[in-house]
Amino acid sequence: MYYGGTSHTYTNKISVGKTTSVTISGLVQGTTYYFAATTYSALGVESEFSSELAYLVPVNVPIANQPPTLDAINDLTIAENTGLKIVSLSDITSGATTENQTLTVAAVSSDASLIPNPTVNYTSPNPTGSLSFQPVHSANGTAVITVTVNDGQAWNNTVIRTFTVTVVADSATNLLIKPLTNLVAMVGQTNTFSAIATKTGLFYKWKFNGTNLVSATASALTLSKITTNQAGIYSVTATDGHVTTSQAATLTVYATAAAKLTPATHVTGQYALAVAGVPGYKYVVQASTNLVNWVPVQTNTAPFTFVDTNAGKFTRRFYRSVYTP
Repeated sequence: MYYGGTSHTYTNKISVGKTTSVTISGLVQGTTYYFAATTYSALGVESEFSSELAYLVPVNVPIANQPPTLDAINDLTIAENTGLKIVSLSDITSGATTENQTLTVAAVSSDASLIPNPTVNYTSPNPTGSLSFQPVHSANGTAVITVTVNDGQAWNNTVIRTFTVTVVADSATNLLIKPLTNLVAMVGQTNTFSAIATKTGLFYKWKFNGTNLVSATASALTLSKITTNQAGIYSVTATDGHVTTSQAATLTVYATAAAKLTPATHVTGQYALAVAGVPGYKYVVQASTNLVNWVPVQTNTAPFTFVDTNAGKFTRRFYRSVYTP
């Protein structure tokens, strides 16, 4: 239920649950309020507003007490597994300078399985206070927090403010380890997959192409004297006893560091070569006019394209590429 003092501008909202009627207290006599309703699903998906209803609070009701005040509270969006959140409360008053009742503040969550009822920090007659709460671990969704200020009188004794807390499901917040990095190796080399943890106290288990690797229970997996049979997919599972994260990466093994040269598109007076070697390894492109004397013309990391801008100066020119450790 939404309502406010201006048509189609609703400064208050109340979650009323599965009911078709609601009583709203704390309205000021002689004031016209505008009301509209929506429905929402368990996932927090909300419908459009209903048609608007206007209501003038009668002035003939003998109410001397002024309702307390509380500023509107902004909606809040937080990530799943966020820590303790603090929400400030402001402009808490008895409603009139001539009134000095003892004020109490209460806060209730519409979904305690997501956001438990907040803890209220307030001492009357302070004009400010705060709420503190922490979302339930690994839970996400939407909850409406209803905050009520009560001055203890028989009439016009409360003001109600609501705000929505949306907990966003973010898979990154649940990751115990960061994604693995794909590796490239030459036959006979040593290389290491490393699981970078986001917290301490984790237990690890490694697999190769889906098969458990015996005794591979550390955060790092080192492969020595690599052969072509070890090329494939390596995965690691990390757990803290509650949450489990799995990551995988590929090891590509090259039997030789020799590069493959293929012609590439070039303009007149130039010549271009595509150099395909072991990705990430450095190669020197060399040129010769007689296949005896070779000069380096470019060093780069494979794969790359070499463009000889001086090719037009020679009647013929030969090229080769050599791996440089």
